[in-house]
Amino acid sequence: MYAKLTELEQKVADGMQLPVGAAEFAEKARNSKLEETLQTKETILNSLKKEAKTSMLILEQNIGVENLEEEFRKVYFLLIFCWWS
Repeated sequence: MYAKLTELEQKVADGMQLPVGAAEFAEKARNSKLEETLQTKETILNSLKKEAKTSMLILEQNIGVENLEEEFRKVYFLLIFCWWS
């Protein structure tokens, strides 16, 4: 998918002579669009990092719960074994 060219960018692509300062204006506009895209991507990346950290914390909690359950089972079976002995 190609982005639609502005009138000024089309003139540059066609090799037409531009008024003084028009090329700088077009470059600034292009840089502005790139800066907006970069900021958007950085925002998305930061959001993904936060989600990844949250997921890791949830996983750690679940692993911790599993360890507690395993410890409970060991103690429970030990108590049952001692009671039957």
